[in-house]
Amino acid sequence: QDYIWLSKTPCVVDSKDWDSLRARTLNIARLELINDDQHANIFVFNTHLDVTSEEARREQANIVRTTIEQWHNKYLKAVVLLFGDFNSIPKQTSYKTLTSEFLHDT
Repeated sequence: QDYIWLSKTPCVVDSKDWDSLRARTLNIARLELINDDQHANIFVFNTHLDVTSEEARREQANIVRTTIEQWHNKYLKAVVLLFGDFNSIPKQTSYKTLTSEFLHDT
């Protein structure tokens, strides 16, 4: 699947929770670079966290991080890129969730 819904039920279309203004998704793309006999995986994730509810952003960020972590653990050598509108600033929990351990803001 190339996307999930950022809700308690990520496989249910248009699902939303935590007072989120709209249903939000995490889009996922897997790219494979092939050069002679070498292969490299690149995972690109894109999302737009809720604009009105801090609780929704916090929970959505947890889902984003957990999903990326699952892919990262399966493909340890893969490059992981996360793009999007996170509607948060560095002191907010949702931002901290998305920029800790293996994810870094650049």
